[in-house]
Amino acid sequence: MKKTAFILAVAIASLGVAPAQAEERPTVAIIDSGFDTSLIKNVIAEACIVTISYGCNNGKLIDESAGASGTPIKIMRNWQSEWSHGSKMAGVINQINPNANLVLIRNALVLKSGAVNIGGEKEFSSALEWVIANKTKYNITAVSFSRASNLYTKNGLCPVNKDIQSKIISLQGIGVPTIIAAGNNADKVNVSYPACIPEAVAISGIYSSSYTPNVWSSYRPTFGTNSGVLTDFYAYGNFKTAAGLVAESTSSSTAAFAGYWSKVSNGNYFETYEKLSKSTSNKYINVLQ
Repeated sequence: MKKTAFILAVAIASLGVAPAQAEERPTVAIIDSGFDTSLIKNVIAEACIVTISYGCNNGKLIDESAGASGTPIKIMRNWQSEWSHGSKMAGVINQINPNANLVLIRNALVLKSGAVNIGGEKEFSSALEWVIANKTKYNITAVSFSRASNLYTKNGLCPVNKDIQSKIISLQGIGVPTIIAAGNNADKVNVSYPACIPEAVAISGIYSSSYTPNVWSSYRPTFGTNSGVLTDFYAYGNFKTAAGLVAESTSSSTAAFAGYWSKVSNGNYFETYEKLSKSTSNKYINVLQ
């Protein structure tokens, strides 16, 4: 099994990691370029985490104030699709688990011109560090990251960033999966980076071939999804959100899976992963149930 190490699982179990209290709502932390909170439900916290000193609304590297995940700057037309991406992912999670709270983490710099400078490895690593520090405060049960690059993985390589990997492992230890999109390059051998990091939960896409989502037997991998031995699970990704449509994208499949995880998690990463793995013979997970 790609993502669970038996020895580590035993070690974590010995620490007595307890499930979240039943009366406490689960929270999904979404890391993305930015968000429009007027289109999103159940937001309990926002943050902006960048590596350029003037990147957040407060002119600092980190902003945790109300509105931090958004921007007062008008986004340029050719960047609006990029900017709305995060709001769409949040909308998907709202639908999959209406009971889940959301923490929105913006990791992109917005220039005065309205252009969006998408966050990279450093921003992602810093965002994961923030999640680790705030896991208990917000009862974070999953991280959703719907970004991918196939620049390296198309050659069968995974440029594992050890710092990011160590944070993903730390999150596993406190019950939190780092769920990452496999990418949309129609590569049926390799998933993209950083989903290829062994400890990440890589999500590929499926759709209903008869366009009847309630008929589970009709599901097939989407044409554009990346997939392969490093795919952990496949999830449905066609949704209509307040921010717009998302169709047959591993981005929305990832958000959907994160929302589903937040419904079924018992607070222990390894046990929840194993339960989901045993529930399917082809890695397909019915997130709509």
